[in-house]
Amino acid sequence: WKLMDDNLTKRTLLIKGVSISLIITGIGGLTSG
Repeated sequence: WKLMDDNLTKRTLLIKGVSISLIITGIGGLTSG
């Protein structure tokens, strides 16, 4: 169960990281454009 939980946590962090970078990219595009 520990391993499953670990994988889930990593996936969640990855998804959050991608979402944050997409938001930052979007804001950067809006401000520079």
